[in-house]
Amino acid sequence: MKNLPKVLCRILFASSFVLFATSCRQSLSETRLLEVDSEEEQPILSLAESYYDNSYDSRYSKIAFLASNFNVEIKSDPYGLWAGIMHQTRWQQKTKRDHISQWRFVNTTLTIEPYYYGREFEQPNPNCENVQIIEALQDPSLKQGRIKDCRAWFQYFAYVKSSSPQQNQAQQLMWKAHSQSITTARERFRVSFSYGANDIPIKEYQFWKGWIDLVYLLEEANFPTTDFGTKLISNSLLPPCGPIAAGSSCDVSNFSFSQRKLAEMFIEGQLDSVLKFMEALK
Repeated sequence: MKNLPKVLCRILFASSFVLFATSCRQSLSETRLLEVDSEEEQPILSLAESYYDNSYDSRYSKIAFLASNFNVEIKSDPYGLWAGIMHQTRWQQKTKRDHISQWRFVNTTLTIEPYYYGREFEQPNPNCENVQIIEALQDPSLKQGRIKDCRAWFQYFAYVKSSSPQQNQAQQLMWKAHSQSITTARERFRVSFSYGANDIPIKEYQFWKGWIDLVYLLEEANFPTTDFGTKLISNSLLPPCGPIAAGSSCDVSNFSFSQRKLAEMFIEGQLDSVLKFMEALK
């Protein structure tokens, strides 16, 4: 707590430069978000993926399993590299985003699916094709996408189980698995990544889309998903309510200064600015 004033000063400094920025990287959403014609649209969820509706309360034990079995040792940080997704899941539930299908959908790829992959990895002869949630899929193309995700997670699991894993390399492999899982979800479930799919307010959709696109920048930066920075971001800097909607009680005008600045960066697609803002916390 004694470092909090210093951290807040760095946050305010990181926020203020946005007012003077003359250029930002073109929003990743313009190049990564897939646009589809109506005849090409895929169902948001298949019957074999009913686990997407698992409550958030059931997800914490799965994250705890992953943190206990596939991690690097970090002093005074029981969740280690999994602290980020734990804080993110808690924030989503606290702000009612667990009821918004876009948030729940992506969270599933980073909590429930890795859990099943981890269970299979612990078997004597682990094979992604034997993972319960992959075996249940009927669509061959969807199955291949999930196998690709599983193999990325297996690579992370194998590394942290090796004799002397290094935090930096483990972090990079975790981000690789994160981005691979999200890329597969975007390529297959294009409708759910499009505005209007689930009656979500436009500003909430823009915020969510910016958050998803930020994952690729975080991977490039190998941003740490350990406890301190991710806890501060989730507890103090992300929107305190949801969904964001103009004229509602969850209008950005009702946020604190730092919360408002960060939300506006996401909504406006200023992802380079968001990354600089977050890196000031490291």
